[in-house]
Amino acid sequence: MTTLRVPRPRHRHGCSPAPRRGTRRSRQLHGHEFYTADLASPFLLDLPRIGTFTLPGANGVGRPNYLTSEQALQVAEAAASDATATTFRDRHAVRLPIEERKRRAALLLESLAHLSGGAKQALDYGDRVPSLIVLVPFKGGINPLAHVIDGDEATGLRVRGDVLRKELAAWEGEWEAPVRIGWRPGFRDDLREDFEKECAEELAEQTVVIDHPRAVLRGLAAEMRSTALDAWFEDPAR
Repeated sequence: MTTLRVPRPRHRHGCSPAPRRGTRRSRQLHGHEFYTADLASPFLLDLPRIGTFTLPGANGVGRPNYLTSEQALQVAEAAASDATATTFRDRHAVRLPIEERKRRAALLLESLAHLSGGAKQALDYGDRVPSLIVLVPFKGGINPLAHVIDGDEATGLRVRGDVLRKELAAWEGEWEAPVRIGWRPGFRDDLREDFEKECAEELAEQTVVIDHPRAVLRGLAAEMRSTALDAWFEDPAR
């Protein structure tokens, strides 16, 4: 789950009607203002499905991420790769080689680490890297972070270390350490101090690790490009 501190541009343009004959046009100032808001958004990255294209059955079953057989082969040819026919989650599928699948996943994380600028970069200058990002490798589609990062009407953003600890304990065996947290220096230092106190034991054991969001994203991408996390790209045995 990520929480983004997103500057939103609000433009104020000064303009005046055409001057009357014999008058001088007054000089107008251009105003450019920013305000910020804390936006939290969950996301799920289904690693085994990346580069895996399921083929629909005779009755149309298998629609998620599906292609026709011809389209699937075209994708494989376009990628200049040795795609293979396989069975994926009880569906016939065409799958790209694991090196290509890992590259695509890593590229996504690296792209998040490089976000910058707005629609008009000269005006909306600044990066858009998340101020806070929490990544947990899970065996299924469970989101244990739903109540870890939330908001309170009175105090605003909350990052709840006590909730994280309870969720990790409840889902023991379904997730893999460490929980990677990217937290930008200077972003809600008061919340970070409380979080680190609450999760002091997990931080000492490196069950939970904290670094800059950019370092976390790029570090995880580098691990994906290696062979260290190859098992993540296959569905776990049940």
